[in-house]
Amino acid sequence: MKKRVCSAILCAVMLLALLPIAAEAADGVIEVSTVEQLRASLENDAGAHVKIMKDITFTRANATDSQFGVNLGDGSYTIDLNGHTIKYHYMTGGEFTDQGDTISMGAHGNDTKMLVVNGPGSIIGGITGIRGWSNKSILIVNGGTIKGIMGNGITGGGLIYINGGTIAGNFGSIEYEQGIVVINGGDVKKVNYRTFDKNKVPESGYGVIRNGVFTGHAVLFRTILDVADLTISEGSSIAVKDSGGLVVRNSFINKGTFNYESGLKSIGGQAVIKPNAEGYYRPPEIMYDMSFNSLDIQDKGHMRIKNGAVVTVTGAFSTGTGSSIVAENGTLRLLGSIDHKGGSEGLPELAALEDPGGGPGGGGPGRDFIHETITARRLKGLGLFQGVGTNPDGSTNFDLTRKPSRVEALVMLIRLLGKDNEAKNGDWKHTFTDVPGWADKYVGYAYEKGLANGISATEFGTGEATSQMYLTFVLRALGYSDAAGGDFSWKEPEKLAMYLEIIPHRVNMENFLRADVVLVSDAALSARLKNSEETLLDRLIMDGAVMRPDNSLLINALSTPGNASVTLTDDIIIDVTDIEIDGRKEIILNGYTLALTGSYRVTDKAYLDIHPGKGTDIGAFDISMLRYDHRDLPIGFSEELTIMEIQPGTILGLPPEGYGVSVNRDPDGLIVITNMPVQ
Repeated sequence: MKKRVCSAILCAVMLLALLPIAAEAADGVIEVSTVEQLRASLENDAGAHVKIMKDITFTRANATDSQFGVNLGDGSYTIDLNGHTIKYHYMTGGEFTDQGDTISMGAHGNDTKMLVVNGPGSIIGGITGIRGWSNKSILIVNGGTIKGIMGNGITGGGLIYINGGTIAGNFGSIEYEQGIVVINGGDVKKVNYRTFDKNKVPESGYGVIRNGVFTGHAVLFRTILDVADLTISEGSSIAVKDSGGLVVRNSFINKGTFNYESGLKSIGGQAVIKPNAEGYYRPPEIMYDMSFNSLDIQDKGHMRIKNGAVVTVTGAFSTGTGSSIVAENGTLRLLGSIDHKGGSEGLPELAALEDPGGGPGGGGPGRDFIHETITARRLKGLGLFQGVGTNPDGSTNFDLTRKPSRVEALVMLIRLLGKDNEAKNGDWKHTFTDVPGWADKYVGYAYEKGLANGISATEFGTGEATSQMYLTFVLRALGYSDAAGGDFSWKEPEKLAMYLEIIPHRVNMENFLRADVVLVSDAALSARLKNSEETLLDRLIMDGAVMRPDNSLLINALSTPGNASVTLTDDIIIDVTDIEIDGRKEIILNGYTLALTGSYRVTDKAYLDIHPGKGTDIGAFDISMLRYDHRDLPIGFSEELTIMEIQPGTILGLPPEGYGVSVNRDPDGLIVITNMPVQ
C-alpha cells in the first residue's frame, strides 16, 4: 500500500525557500533566533520542533497579521523556550490599548494538531500568550510562563494540559470554550468557561480536571483525553464517540455519567476501539506515545498512529474483521499475543498475517461482496447508487464485480453534489456522440457546468473509470480542487483521499470495481467538507437531496415491553446498547436493510424474528458489528437460549465466531442464533 503524505508539504517547501533557513540539530530540532526563522518553522504544515536561541519580539511589520505573531500550520509543533522570551505586544491608544496574541493555533482555516511548550522561558502577548481556535487541537504546557497582558494567558478549546509553569493574565489564567482543561501541575489560578450562547451546550462540551477530578459536561468525539487518574464528579458527564477517546491509565471513578458509544476507551490499560454505530469510518488518531496492557480493535473499528507516536501493547492485541490499523509516521510495538483479522498499512508484522486474496486489506478474487451489497442497498435508499437491472429473485442487480465506466463515475459525482434532480430535469447540451441515452442529461449537465471533459471534442469516453478518476470526483464533491495550485493533483488523488479517510481498507485501488465505488462513496458521506464542520451527508440532507431515515417506530417497538411487529419503510442502522428488549419482536425487512450495532442484552425475554417480507428486493440484515452482553443471565446459566431467528431469503452480515453466540443454519435456510451455554 502507498504511504500517506499530507498534501500541504509542497506548500511548506515553497515557503521555506522564501525565508531564512534556521540551523537544524542532528536530532531534528531547529534552532531559531529570528522572527523569520520562527515563522518559517511554525507555519510549516509538516510540523516542527524548534529551540529558541534568542529573545524574539514580533512587530506589526513582521507578524503574521495584526492579530497574531505567528499562526501555526496544520501539523504538530514543539517549542523549547530555552530560557528565552517570545513576545507580541503593541499599543493602539484605544480603550483596550494592549493588543497582540503571540501564538495562534488554527486560525484562518488552519488545522493545528498539537503544540507542546517546554520551559523555562516566556510567551507574552498583549491580549493572550497562546490562542487556540479549534475544538480538536491539543496544547501541552510543560513549563515556562504563558502571559496575557490584557486578557488571559491561554484562550482556546480542544484539550489543554498544564503540567508545569505559570499561566497568568489580566482576567484569568485560562479562558476556554468547547474543550477540557487538565491541570496536572504548575501555577494556574482562575479558569474561565466562555460560551456565546449560555443556553446551549457546545458540540464538544466543556470541563476542567483538577487533581484528577472532572467537573463539566464533555463530549470526546474528535480528541483523545489522556489522564493518569479520573473521577467524574456528581452532576458531571463525559461521552466518548466517533473518533474520540478516553485513556485513564490508573484509577477511574464515575460519580456522574459516563457514556461510551464508539472510539477509543482504555481504563487501567485495557483498551478497546469500537466502530461508530452509524458506520462512520473516521478513526481515532493517536498523536503521541501511549502504552496499553491489551488492545482490541472490534469488527469494522479503525485506528491511526501519527506524528511519530509509538503505541506499545504489552499483552494481547486483537483486531476484528473489517477493521484496520494504519501507522502513518508512527510505530506499533506488539509484545504479547496477536490475533489479527483486519487490515493494516505501514505495519509489516501485521501485513504478513493478512490474506492478500480478498481477506483483510484485500479486495481481491476472494471477496464475497456481502458488505458491499449491504452498503450499496443503503446508498440506493439514499438515492445515490442505482442498480443496472433486476436479479431473477427480484433483488436489485448492482453489478458490483464489474469495473465502473467513466459515465457511471460522472453520474455518482453529480449525485454526491446533490444535483441529481437538477441534472435529470434540465435541458442540457453537449457535443459528444458516444454517450448512452440514459446518461445523456447527466453528461450534458456536467458539460455545461464544467464538471468534466471528454477525451476529444466529439467523444466523452465510455471506457473504464480508474480509482484515481473516481477519487478525484469524490474530492471535488467534498470541496477540494485539483486545479493548478489547488489541494491535490488528479494524478495522485489517493494522498488527500487517504488523509481524509475515504479509502476503506477493503478497496482495491488496482482492480477498481463498482463495489469499490460503493465503499468510497459511503466513506465520503461521513467526511467533513473542506473548511467546514459539516459532513457531505449533512449537506445533502440540508439541500434536500437525501432524507435521513426515521427509525423512531422501530426503536419504540424494540424498547416497549411485549410482543410487537414492525415493517420497515427505509434502510435503518440502530445501536441497541441502551435498549432493553422484552418480548418477541417480529421485524419484516420489506426489501430494506436493517443493521444492528452496539451491545445486545441477552435475556430469556428478548427474541427477534427477522423476515425478508414481500418487497421487490429481498431484505438485508447486518449484525456483523453486534456484540452480545450476557450479564443479565444467571451465573452458570447452562441452557441453550434462542436469541433470534432469521427466515430464509435474507442477505446476511453475520457475527464472527465467538462473542458467546452460536450461528446455526438448518437445511431449509433458517438461521438460528443462540447463546453458547456454560458447560
